[in-house]
Amino acid sequence: MDSDYDFFTVWNQNSGGGNNSGNEGNNSSPGASITIESNGEVFVMGDILQFSIESSGLNLDSNYTLMLNNSLTGASTTYTWNASMSSSFENFNTTALTNGTFCFDAYLFENINGSSVLVGMDTVCVTVGMSDMDQDMISDSQDNCPTIYNPNQSDLDNDGKGDLCDDDMDGDSVPNAQDAFPMDGDESVDTDGDGIGNNADTDDDGDGLNDSDDAFPLDANEQTDLDGDNVGDNADADDDNDGVVDSIDNCPFVANPDQADGNANGIGTVCDGSEDTTGGETGGNNTGGNNTGNNTGGETGGNNTGGETGGNNTGGETGGNNTSGETGGETGGNNTGGETGGNETSSTDDESIPALGALGTMVAMTVGFMAASRRFDDA
Repeated sequence: MDSDYDFFTVWNQNSGGGNNSGNEGNNSSPGASITIESNGEVFVMGDILQFSIESSGLNLDSNYTLMLNNSLTGASTTYTWNASMSSSFENFNTTALTNGTFCFDAYLFENINGSSVLVGMDTVCVTVGMSDMDQDMISDSQDNCPTIYNPNQSDLDNDGKGDLCDDDMDGDSVPNAQDAFPMDGDESVDTDGDGIGNNADTDDDGDGLNDSDDAFPLDANEQTDLDGDNVGDNADADDDNDGVVDSIDNCPFVANPDQADGNANGIGTVCDGSEDTTGGETGGNNTGGNNTGNNTGGETGGNNTGGETGGNNTGGETGGNNTSGETGGETGGNNTGGETGGNETSSTDDESIPALGALGTMVAMTVGFMAASRRFDDA
């Protein structure tokens, strides 16, 4: 028996023959008849169609063949049995896979003297409508979105769910409600709202600095992190991380925990380009004291005027211009006006000459003092 239909015998009984009571019954053999009935007249796609066939007026021990044809599809099936009773009752089921009108023709053949003789025929027709809940003219069984009208059946990610019924249309694992680009599987976020997804955008936060140069590419309020503490400099109270908060730090972008400020101008030494740390050990302009002078670049010296010891010493270890003092200086210089003076010039390369002059002066003063003492004693 053909597998298009599911036949099963319900009962066989002697009925003593009868007429064909089917929708369009026709008996070719006196005494035998066949009737086919359905469990309804109108169905929708996907429904199970149930049919019952009754054969009656059968000759006992005779072989009969039931043939069922679907006039719409051309499918047919046969069922053969030996009549042990005068009546036979069969059911068969099939599924409505397409819409339209289906007619089923039942033919009853009896084997008489080796020949198959048609002894009865009946026909039943049913209408299968299309189940279309959303009325988009696409059967629910074939509709990728059966409850929402979508005649174009669009399915962007090809997951079998129509886009209008799919919570993630582009299949990027980001729900449509949270996806800035629900129909683009390559993009889901647009931080700066410029219509360009972050994957393609070279400046995600729209702060004018490319992501590759931005320490905080998703934060338009931050770009740099000087001390690398993952807190942007705009929000960081101590940008250079030297323990001194920026509001009182005299060099907020260069670590200087000692806050050194050599020239006391409010700018830390480490970041003050105008602060000069070169020069001599002693110097300055001193006027009117015991030692006054202008000393530039040397250890000792200066311009001394009107003091006991001094002079103008420039660039040498000892020397200078000493004017108007009791003693012009032990070594070198231009000494004018005093008990002992003269014009004496010296350099560090020739120290013997000034040394002899000084010694001579001292000897003369000593001799004079001794002579005066002797005269005093003789008196």
